Amino acid sequence: LDGGEGELLSRLISARNLRADRKRGSVYRVGVQPAPEVTVVIPVFRRFDLLWNQVLSWGRAGLVPWAEFVIVNDDPRIAIECAELVDQLYAVFGIPITLVTNESNLGFASSCNVGVAVGRGRTVLLLNSDAILADFNSVRRCSGLLDADPSIGILGAQISGPDDLGVHSGMTTTWLSFRNSWFNYHPRSG
Repeated sequence: LDGGEGELLSRLISARNLRADRKRGSVYRVGVQPAPEVTVVIPVFRRFDLLWNQVLSWGRAGLVPWAEFVIVNDDPRIAIECAELVDQLYAVFGIPITLVTNESNLGFASSCNVGVAVGRGRTVLLLNSDAILADFNSVRRCSGLLDADPSIGILGAQISGPDDLGVHSGMTTTWLSFRNSWFNYHPRSG
């Protein structure tokens, strides 16, 4: 987009994102988790089937009593399927889940914000739908660190693949002159 279209598209997208009707949509809760310590926010776009593995891993860990799950469906086209899945997950695992369905696609970051606004835990864990925790106790340890030291506001984790190699450590951008655009780059991959 080198003929000025990029600036026009950017303004149109910004205007769309500011519209009042782009707020979170419906909220559907199954079960109740009284006084959760941690809110686990899991944004979903299209691949809601990945939630089976996610919830199964938490159920096997047996650490559900201190966590609440907020799934944010960022694809209103699959609203019915997501609600049915939440009912199935609750019936099988007994894990209370809150499902928020956005009225339109807001993107990952905004969906995280929607989930945080609905959550009730003292600490928030933002988790991709395809990520499985290797050490569930680390969530409680991190929550304890945040409680013990008010100067700490956020903690991050290393993402590893199935081979235990780091997927990446952070993200930066780099300018690709041959594409005439910015590109997201993950340093120290592997």
